[in-house]
Amino acid sequence: MRRTTANPTRSRISTNGTVPSNISSSTSVPWDSRRRIGENGARKQLSLRSHLALGTALATVAFGYTSRTVYAGSCVGGAGVYACSGALNAGSDTTQTLTGTPLTVTTGAGFGISTASSGGNALELTGTGGLSFTDTNTATITGADSGIVATNNSSGNMSLTTTGTVTGNASYGVQVTNNASTVNTTISTAAVSGDTTGIIGRNYGSGFLNVTSTGAVTGTTGYGMYILGSGTNVTVSAAAVTGLFDGIKVDNGGSGDLDITATGQVTGTQVAGIRADNTASGDDITISSAAVTGNTVGIIATNSGSGATEITATGTVTSGGGIGINATMATGTDITVTAASVSGYTDGINVSNNGSGNNSVTVSGVVTGGTGGGDGINTSGGSGTLSTITLNSGAAVSVSSGTAIVNDEGASNTTVNSGASVTGKIILGAGNDNLTFDGGNFSGVSEFDGGGGTDSLTFRNGTGTVDGSTVLGMDSVVVGTGSDVTFTDYLATGQLTATNSGSGALKVTSTGTISGTFEDGINAVNDATGTDLTISVTTVTGSLDGIDATNNGTGTLSITASDAVSGTNGTGIKTATGAGKQTNITINSGASVTGGTGTAITNDAGNSTTVINSGASVTGAISLGAGTDDLTFDGSNFSAVTSFDGGAGTDSLTFRNVTSTVVGATITGMEKLAVDSGADITVTGALTPTNFDINGTLTTSAMTIVSGGTLSGSGTVESNVTVNSGGKLGPGNSPGLMQILGDATLMGASTLALELGGLIFGSGYDRLDVADDPGTGAIEGTLTIQAGTIFDIDYFGAFTANVGDSFDVLVADNFASDLLSLMIFDFTDAGLGVGLSWKSSFEDVGGGRESLRLTVVADQVPEPGTFLVLLGGLSAIRLLRKKQSKRLVTFCRHSNDHPYKFR
Repeated sequence: MRRTTANPTRSRISTNGTVPSNISSSTSVPWDSRRRIGENGARKQLSLRSHLALGTALATVAFGYTSRTVYAGSCVGGAGVYACSGALNAGSDTTQTLTGTPLTVTTGAGFGISTASSGGNALELTGTGGLSFTDTNTATITGADSGIVATNNSSGNMSLTTTGTVTGNASYGVQVTNNASTVNTTISTAAVSGDTTGIIGRNYGSGFLNVTSTGAVTGTTGYGMYILGSGTNVTVSAAAVTGLFDGIKVDNGGSGDLDITATGQVTGTQVAGIRADNTASGDDITISSAAVTGNTVGIIATNSGSGATEITATGTVTSGGGIGINATMATGTDITVTAASVSGYTDGINVSNNGSGNNSVTVSGVVTGGTGGGDGINTSGGSGTLSTITLNSGAAVSVSSGTAIVNDEGASNTTVNSGASVTGKIILGAGNDNLTFDGGNFSGVSEFDGGGGTDSLTFRNGTGTVDGSTVLGMDSVVVGTGSDVTFTDYLATGQLTATNSGSGALKVTSTGTISGTFEDGINAVNDATGTDLTISVTTVTGSLDGIDATNNGTGTLSITASDAVSGTNGTGIKTATGAGKQTNITINSGASVTGGTGTAITNDAGNSTTVINSGASVTGAISLGAGTDDLTFDGSNFSAVTSFDGGAGTDSLTFRNVTSTVVGATITGMEKLAVDSGADITVTGALTPTNFDINGTLTTSAMTIVSGGTLSGSGTVESNVTVNSGGKLGPGNSPGLMQILGDATLMGASTLALELGGLIFGSGYDRLDVADDPGTGAIEGTLTIQAGTIFDIDYFGAFTANVGDSFDVLVADNFASDLLSLMIFDFTDAGLGVGLSWKSSFEDVGGGRESLRLTVVADQVPEPGTFLVLLGGLSAIRLLRKKQSKRLVTFCRHSNDHPYKFR
């Protein structure tokens, strides 16, 4: 159509693409050229508009497009090979329907197409024997219905690659179908969206199906991605995906593996975030995701094939109305789930394996469930299935209701590592189950239930308190390396085992009852790399031993009991350490120790200190083995002790604050018997200890201090006492008073050791008082001193005697004047100043009693027979030999005399 203008002489370029007759098609018209146009021949400059029109006309002529004036996306070619070019024009683009046997389609730079106005799909591609569509030019492809619909028939491979945005306004973004008898299918896209499904890929061929999407994929009313494979392996790699139903749904009906990788947020608004299904002919399922959100389930993998299932979620997986992660195995092998944070309305993580393999669940974030009545982590399988549940640092498993961790009849190993925690019940069901807190927080666990089978609960590298009544079905409770665990209430277990293989201390504390139904109540072992082993308990009962504790470490083994400890078929308390190591056993008020086989307490080669306090009792034998052992009954009941056996080494038996009777024959292997303050002990039969320290009252028929032995203390001995040659009698513990109510015989070469530290006997200096027993007239207070008895006089503290000081160190019923000649006085450690001397004499102290008095005198020459100081010289030896006929001098009081009372 020609346009009439105000200047009829100006030529116009036709808008229909034809060239005016006065312009040659070969003429070049530069932008700045000037021409004369018009009948009057005047020079006029071409306007900009005229130049643009002319340029367009020339370009049209040059490129040969003579039928249209506006470019549109379209594809041209033939024989199955097409090239798509032209910019997107939503107003004029139409569906490009391309076929080929096979079909190959590529795009040019700047290609785009939109059928939003004309309707239909943007690209309809059909190949027979193969189909390849390749866009590497970031083309924008928009269909009123689907963006791209590609179908390959008969044979060959399917390959579709897009790098731009593909949109299906009313249907699919990308729909790819590789029909029967074909081979492989490869789909590679960037951003894709569809009103129903973003990407739907079907491979009915015999080969693999690979789907890769680097951009966001959205299915508004259907699936984000729906992938169906019937050949071999199915592999899906996606970024962010959103679908109304499932975000990513993959069905593998073929024979190979199913792999899904999602690096962005995947959302299934109404159903699943990610759903993967392997049929019976399939093999492995592998899912790797970031954040996933679903309604009925976050991630679900159902494997009916022969392989394994592995799910790894590095982001948060959430299910608003069901299970966070659900993995089910019908006939395959292992199920492995590795997750960060998982939240489920019912279960957080549910793993069910009915195949031949095992389950593994590893968590490093928060796992919650139970809002709708489920569990945090739920694993199940057949009786031969082993479920391994590991909570790493940062993990926290809890439930609003239900159970935090559940395992059914299969065996399980559950480990809560340092930095992880569990809140709620742990129920492990049938099977052999091991529950371990290796530094993990167990303060929020309301129940440790091992269920059936042989089950164990282990604590390592952690500190905390456990209510014993919450420990159920555990055949053993192990307190391991680096742990300090306190048990309250009743703890019923096959055996509480405490084992430390580390370098630190091991501590077990129970304020409740521990019952070892199969073996020991507590069996504790510290390896050589450890230090202290400490056990503090109330009630402990063992089918074998009550407590069996071995410390091979460098520290001390300590056991404290405050209630009944018994070994039904063994020992009440059994301890063992290396030679030279120390064991401390303390039995507090209210406690009792009993051995079912007759042995209450045993210790091996190590040293030991055992104290049975007031209100406690021991029934059975006490055998302390080799080493240096100290056994003390401080106000406690020992009437049922059948043997006080110190074993080898240097051992002592002490009674304090108690009145009781002991059979002398039950005291064996004790080198020292101490009757301490507040004790009144009667021994029936002979005594075998070599050393005695009496600060209370000891009553026995006879006491012999053998060579190397000592009788000391500030108490009372109601017995006939004989100090053999080489034996020592030393009143006091430092200065003190000892009474012997009975006969006292000091044999030749025995020693009476006396300390001088002041001027008041009993507190300032030692005194030995030999008197009648006021309780019975049968024991006379007779003092016998044989020739050669040594009186060893020592100073105590900083004391030094001065002239006129006197000390009545020995009191008895009369002395003979010639008795002084039988005594050997050793004043080596009781020296006097210059001009001072010691004088010994017998003095009347009233009541028919006399004392041996030592007095400091000045400038006196000893009278013959009054004062003899011989320290081993030859004259002393000759004098002793001359007096052998006078060795025994005995003075006795009659039984009807009144006892001497000290003031």
